[in-house]
Parts: sequence; C-alpha cells; structure tokens
Amino acid sequence: METNDVLTLAEAAALLRVHPVTLRKRAAAWGVPHRRLGAEWRFSRAVLTAWMQERDAA
Repeated sequence: METNDVLTLAEAAALLRVHPVTLRKRAAAWGVPHRRLGAEWRFSRAVLTAWMQERDAA
C-alpha cells in the first residue's frame, strides 16, 4: 500500500466532503471503515471509495 493510500482524518473528511469533527463523531454511526492508532485515525482510500459506492448503490 502506498503512503497516500492511507488517509488521515482530515484527508478522509475532505474526500467525503464533510468536516473532520463530523467524520470523527459519526464514524461509528455511519459505519465508516477506519482504524485508530492511539489518538490517530487512519482510513484506507480504496476501502472508503468502495464504502461510498456501496452506499450509493443502496
């Protein structure tokens, strides 16, 4: 996996076009796939893209 395939909270929020605080607060409720490394949040660009496509198809 390349470095830019792993997104920070801010980068993932920009991809989803939501505020980072909104993404952090609603990650569990929305079912957004993520990993926590201590206080840091990480998201896979490929997994987020697939998750968005699944939501669009539903």
